[in-house]
Amino acid sequence: MMEGSECHMEVVARHLGLEGLYSPRFSRNDPVSTMWQKGRRKEDQLVHYMFETDWELTAPIEQVFEVLSHPEDFERWWPSVTKSSLVAEGDSQGVGNHARYTIRSPLLYTMTFDVKTIEVQRPNRIRAVVRGDLIGTGTYHLESAGSNTSVRFNWYVSTTKRWMNLAASFAKSLFAWAHDRVMLEGCEAMARHLGARLVSAGTSMVHAPTPVPVTQR
Repeated sequence: MMEGSECHMEVVARHLGLEGLYSPRFSRNDPVSTMWQKGRRKEDQLVHYMFETDWELTAPIEQVFEVLSHPEDFERWWPSVTKSSLVAEGDSQGVGNHARYTIRSPLLYTMTFDVKTIEVQRPNRIRAVVRGDLIGTGTYHLESAGSNTSVRFNWYVSTTKRWMNLAASFAKSLFAWAHDRVMLEGCEAMARHLGARLVSAGTSMVHAPTPVPVTQR
């Protein structure tokens, strides 16, 4: 029997089906493991967000998947992404791909963060962990909808910029609005990039799990 308390991020990871993030296969020196440890130490200072974004495109699922699986190329077609690059290449399936990019918000602040792919189920799912100005997880779920493709993006992140966390008590809804604008712009830009039509798009902030200690037995 193992006793002790799990941090909020461990609770969130289990909630999202990401228990593997805490398995022994991640060494103490691994950047992803280090990111989560930093998150544990600073947990009380972070502000948590959980977003769901849905969109449908008149494009084949393989084409949409291919674009989403290369975040290092986002700056080529997504206007809000001002810089993107590949830090490290993963395996033949894309697991382990490590990209870094900077996003400019419509509120004029920028956010830079790394995205490391931890799971790929082609062409239906991509899961990644995030660290930098944001820490957390992001998952794309893709499904064929006739000749179209529907995408759901689950984005659970915490902000690490001190000014954003201090301002969140009165500006969290503005930060959520900025996220919505960036994602809508991305959906529209992807449709143009693929020569497709955006059938529908929407994003919302959903309830994030409350940080509470959990005893593991």
